Amino acid sequence: MTEENQQEQQQPAVTPQSKPDKTAKPSVYNQQLTPNFNVKEFLFSDTAARRGLKLQPDYYALDNLKRLCELILEPLRASLKAPIVITSGYRSQELNRMVRGARHSKHLLGRAADIVVPGYTPYQVCKRIVELDLPFSEVINEFGRWCHVAVQSDKAPSVFEKQVLTAISQSGLTHYRTGLHDI
Repeated sequence: MTEENQQEQQQPAVTPQSKPDKTAKPSVYNQQLTPNFNVKEFLFSDTAARRGLKLQPDYYALDNLKRLCELILEPLRASLKAPIVITSGYRSQELNRMVRGARHSKHLLGRAADIVVPGYTPYQVCKRIVELDLPFSEVINEFGRWCHVAVQSDKAPSVFEKQVLTAISQSGLTHYRTGLHDI
């Protein structure tokens, strides 16, 4: 066993109780979150790469990414019988500002991902998440280009937290319509 493998095995388990105020070690980037998703998929960003930004989620964000995969993305993948492409996952505050994300975006906490599924429209993907009654807090058909999905908080999950929206652009501004609309 190589020294690097030994170090990886000595990493503490990521649990809500063991959330040190440190950023994750580089070895977590290759960490498998679930059978079909790994951390690296949630850290890729063209904007971050162009600007030389390194995304380093803390243990709490990593735990949230794992929950997002277990509770929403894996069941969705099984239902659609198709791979899911993460177009935007975890964001640092700096990256979120650069991409003009919402100030309190769930991407900052590792609770959200923007996804596309080859062979399905974003509307169809959003609709399937709702039909499966997965524990989401937000499902948004964003501009008919991707599906934004966020997992409910592990602190206070609630059926009242479930927002289903469609984002449209009018005169350069983003507007949200209640419900899913095929745009």
